[in-house]
Amino acid sequence: MADYQYVPLPPAAAGNESDIHIRLVKLPPGEKTGQVTCTLIECPLSRPPEYEAVSYCWGDKHDTAQIICDRRTITVPSNLNDFLLRTRARGHARTLWVDSICINQNNKAEKDSQVAAMRHIYRKAKRTVIWLGREYEQSTIGLELAEKLCKAYKDIDTPKKAKWYQPFTYSEISAVLGFGQDWVAFFKLFDRPWFTRAWVVQEVAVSTQAWIACGEKSIYWLDLVIATLYILLHQTWILEFYGSKNINILQCLQISQLEVSQGLERTYYEILTRHRQSISSEERDSIFAFYGISCYASLKEHLIEPSSEPSAKTLFTRLAISTLRKASDLDFLAIPRLRRGSEGGLRLPSWVPDWSCHDPVSFSLQGLEFRHSLAENARVTYAATGASTYTPIIGEESLRLGVSGYIVDRISSVSQTWIVQDTSGFQSIRKQALVLQQNQKFLHDWETVLEVYSCAAYLTGENMRDVLWQVCTARNLAEGEVTVRKMFQRFEKRQNYVRMIRKLHLHHCLWVWMLVVMVGHLLRLVGIENPELAFRARVVGMINRRAMKTSKGYVGMVPGIAEADDFIVLLRGGRLPFVVRRQGAAWEFLGDCYVHGITDGEAWEEGECKRMWLV
Repeated sequence: MADYQYVPLPPAAAGNESDIHIRLVKLPPGEKTGQVTCTLIECPLSRPPEYEAVSYCWGDKHDTAQIICDRRTITVPSNLNDFLLRTRARGHARTLWVDSICINQNNKAEKDSQVAAMRHIYRKAKRTVIWLGREYEQSTIGLELAEKLCKAYKDIDTPKKAKWYQPFTYSEISAVLGFGQDWVAFFKLFDRPWFTRAWVVQEVAVSTQAWIACGEKSIYWLDLVIATLYILLHQTWILEFYGSKNINILQCLQISQLEVSQGLERTYYEILTRHRQSISSEERDSIFAFYGISCYASLKEHLIEPSSEPSAKTLFTRLAISTLRKASDLDFLAIPRLRRGSEGGLRLPSWVPDWSCHDPVSFSLQGLEFRHSLAENARVTYAATGASTYTPIIGEESLRLGVSGYIVDRISSVSQTWIVQDTSGFQSIRKQALVLQQNQKFLHDWETVLEVYSCAAYLTGENMRDVLWQVCTARNLAEGEVTVRKMFQRFEKRQNYVRMIRKLHLHHCLWVWMLVVMVGHLLRLVGIENPELAFRARVVGMINRRAMKTSKGYVGMVPGIAEADDFIVLLRGGRLPFVVRRQGAAWEFLGDCYVHGITDGEAWEEGECKRMWLV
């Protein structure tokens, strides 16, 4: 049978990307097996029939199936073929918008035009169906638990609460013993490839209504969101036994969805930093996938539209130059640099973010990801250079960035890089002990570099124990200084006992750490909370960063790519100090840092500034 031949769509009206024509799939009812048959219709997006948009993961490009469309064949991802078979077996005709069928994948001009209008396509749909894939790993049980957790959250203020979701119940005991298979199934849902895909952020964020389908089970998208919120707010203990690194991706997606629904606008680099863990198969899509959400106006301001023409390197550099030329501060340089150009990737200038780099995870010290999503009194504020402003200069061939500043100090020693531990799936007592053992190793290394055991006071007059928690949090006091200080005091009280393990030379014995974990769970059952999770939640800024000490005695937190003999500099327009490395007569930019004692302008002398070139 011959391949399907697409007829070109009529062009959109000039200057109106939403006034385009689209194709829709008419899917008749049928069996759950066999070959899918359908027809394609064309209509203006301004006057479409009622349709549903499909959000799914393409998967391996070699794992495909063929469907019959208007007596011709179209090759589609196998994952989508599974969805079409499931959908037609429901017994009634459906009208769908599916990108791999409705867009001619061999026509670059059409792809660019349709991708630019995707936010309108998903917004116009009656609903968006999120297809997670076939039933496996007890996904139906996981979705059913999500519905129960959602109900528990909605009933939280009622006088009569269902017994099964009380804080201390058989659910927790069974989790300890490893019998909670419903929890395993729930968290396994987040390990599905769909959650890591960059394009799904836009697809869900602009949708008026979204449903999740997995196997034969479907639930409302918000039920899953509320279920995770209930765990994070009211059942935090479960994260000690089960988890998924993709829960953070879900939280970020929900914040972006809320911003879109409220018509809020954000700078593009806030959105890209927030969703940096989301992955796309093409490097350019690290930007284009988010074109239709709250950074739409920001990208348009920099003349960025989805296109298959520029290379990723050209796109990222051009966008950085445009941003810095319009800037009056250096907030753009607060974007975490995840790896150096010499370590692979696109080999961009050090001051140009490589948006296609997703690993290792690192969060902005200035909270760029959620800066405008927090209440005014909860935002992170620094003033290392007072109220100074500056618009950088773009040097020759757009490869050099001219800034104004001076060297404050040199890094004399650094700790290991703090690497976040993988807590995906069921966490047995042994796995929890391994995570605790590694985290304690990192913490001991940081304490050693910061010299917190020293009896001498810090440069500011504070004792080193007080300095430690401020460095670990980079003085991010969104909950208030008193609250954060009390949390660290509880953690420090626990640490006084834990440090005895190292003093007794038992820190290499896993059974000791397993005992610590079990004691922590037993104490919680009698109402004494384990401060470990509270500590981890408040020190996310430590992830992929190092503790450091300078030649003058300052201590702080620097990017994971920083090393001894790198320099701490203050640059006009910067809220925090920065770390640079000498490269001949110029400097390699490594990222911003927290240096205790100079983040509020204590070391700022504007008259000392001179030209520095970043390459």
